[in-house]
Amino acid sequence: MNYEVTPMFPSDPASDQSAASDTESAAYDMALRMLASRAMSSGKLRERLKQREVERDVADAVVQRVIDAGYLNDQDFAASAIERLRTRKKLGDAALRQELVKLGVRSVDAEEALRDHSVDDETDLALEAARERAPRLRSLDRETAERRLFGFLQRRGHGGGNASRAVRTALDEVTGARRRVSFE
Repeated sequence: MNYEVTPMFPSDPASDQSAASDTESAAYDMALRMLASRAMSSGKLRERLKQREVERDVADAVVQRVIDAGYLNDQDFAASAIERLRTRKKLGDAALRQELVKLGVRSVDAEEALRDHSVDDETDLALEAARERAPRLRSLDRETAERRLFGFLQRRGHGGGNASRAVRTALDEVTGARRRVSFE
């Protein structure tokens, strides 16, 4: 039989440091497992550690340790998220900014990443998104289709002017309609 012996006297500071070190080591291993399954920002990692009931100061130390070890880089994470979201969802800068903040990237880092990875012409991105969506609106009257497609582009962070031009062009292409100038 194994009996656990519990000390009758308070523990000494050295064993307290050892326990804190064990806690941090366990939290570090937990953080590495989280990062092995999914890339995330330092803010999101800190949040996930806190959800697992890791104390704030331990979580902060672990996140810094992971950053120092080179396993976590918010700028690289933001850059890959921008590329993925632009390619997959055709998001404009405004929506990208919101998504990055949701993913735990600080606002300052999100702005810097957007500056570094800006699109040459956001109008082309809006037009590409509109062209993908427009065929689904073919059965609607022109006014309703314009309104819905414009709202779709706005929700994806495309500005008013770019969205308006993209809507007109995409719907003209789908319906085969060409605006003609009449001189009568």
